[in-house]
Amino acid sequence: APAGQWSAVAAGIYAGHACGIRAGTVYCWGDNGVGELGNGTTTPSAAPTPIAAIIGAPSFMSISVGRQSTCAITTENDLYCWGTNGYGELGIGSTMSQSSPVLVAGSGWDQISLGSFRAAAHKLDGTFWNWGANASSVPAQLPGTDWASVGSTGFGECGIKQDQTLHCTIQGVPGTFPAGSASWSKIIGSGYPYCALDAAGAMGCFVGNGVNGFASSPALASGDGWTDFEYPSSLFCGLRADNERQCSGYRRFGSLGDGFDERLPTNVLAP
Repeated sequence: APAGQWSAVAAGIYAGHACGIRAGTVYCWGDNGVGELGNGTTTPSAAPTPIAAIIGAPSFMSISVGRQSTCAITTENDLYCWGTNGYGELGIGSTMSQSSPVLVAGSGWDQISLGSFRAAAHKLDGTFWNWGANASSVPAQLPGTDWASVGSTGFGECGIKQDQTLHCTIQGVPGTFPAGSASWSKIIGSGYPYCALDAAGAMGCFVGNGVNGFASSPALASGDGWTDFEYPSSLFCGLRADNERQCSGYRRFGSLGDGFDERLPTNVLAP
């Protein structure tokens, strides 16, 4: 793989492919059956390969990887997407998969987050947009111009407003709905249920009622002091303020990082 100058990296929800930005260029690797590597082919690659050339050779600054799709934002705040598109998750007005980057309509994009066949995006003007399954195949603006950050939760989207309140979408129901009463600092994705970190670093999770709101559910991680948390599928990993790492959940191929790999022979303790 090209060495040095990597500024961003993102892995797919089910780890089928991953992408990163190196010196402003997007590289992707892994599965490529629907063009999710963006290099103009559907051939998988075990090594990072650059995406297909784009007119003007823009430089990229951020990237998000979904189930089998990828989107990236340029330093000029343009948005490009590629990969699977059966639910309109590329936001390009069609449901045809794309093996090369396609420019998404609009400008001023500064945040993008892909989930399971849906996308959340934010613009410099404080607006919140989404598209994909049970939504539009082009970016649709959600109410308000005071959004500070947005993120996909896998099956919906959430946004944190400038007053630190959290609001999330419910598939098939127009608008956004408040979730919880804390001061929120970061949206966690892209799994289910909807989760976020509050200002104290405690993680709270919510389940939509399918109609007009969210019910609070017990936190998945005890205490506070969390600075980051990810749960792409059935694996949960987080960082605390003292840089301690903790993981829990489904063990597969040594995924918990504790040195145990169930694929290798391991002594069985005597009764």
